[in-house]
Amino acid sequence: MTEPCPHAVADSEISTLRQLGWTDQEIFDAVAHGALHTSVDIPFETFRITPLVAVETVVTHRPRTDPYERN
Repeated sequence: MTEPCPHAVADSEISTLRQLGWTDQEIFDAVAHGALHTSVDIPFETFRITPLVAVETVVTHRPRTDPYERN
């Protein structure tokens, strides 16, 4: 399976958003937000850092005494 690529977005997909009432500014803002979100994730994934709340509730379903403990 190949990873999604921003260059693979077809003009028809952008046209669909416009038909749904999205402005070019809204489309740009959504893409920029997604790109920023992805860029912030890179250091977290690289160093396997997870926010404590997510570690407790999503990953392990149990409280941890050491937030740097790994599964």
